[in-house]
Amino acid sequence: MNYFSKIGFKVVLLAVIGITVMLSCNSNQKYPDEPQIEFVSYSFRDTLDILGNPNVHLGLLTISFTDGDGDIGLYQSETELTDVFIYRIGILNGSPSLSDMDTLNFRIPYLTPEAQNKTLRGEIDVEFNLYKANYPYDTMYYELYIQDRALNTSNIITTPEIVL
Repeated sequence: MNYFSKIGFKVVLLAVIGITVMLSCNSNQKYPDEPQIEFVSYSFRDTLDILGNPNVHLGLLTISFTDGDGDIGLYQSETELTDVFIYRIGILNGSPSLSDMDTLNFRIPYLTPEAQNKTLRGEIDVEFNLYKANYPYDTMYYELYIQDRALNTSNIITTPEIVL
């Protein structure tokens, strides 16, 4: 290999590395103004009362979200509003059921970025306490969606079934 071939190879190699780094750091990806959510995980642990009886199902649901215009979350003063809507569907002997006690609402804190690019991407954790003595089902799953401040509604996702 002559001297110019070695220099040419190094320049091409550096250019390829540079372009790869620039493309991988591109944070200006566009998302729709309506929030989009995906199921990430559900983990839980069951607790026992003083007598050793099953008592509380402690669950942690994690979802990921994107929002193109970054208007996710509510101000702390907006106490009458919610933006996470969750339906817990109980299953007993294969038959699903939804009652009023299975409708849960939560709040996402105000998240709008101050930068020029308002795109948001992240994960939301929701913790649940389910008192098993009051819950007549052997299995359950969740259906949920979120809403941004412009009242755009996300897609609805369903978790896998959770055996209690």
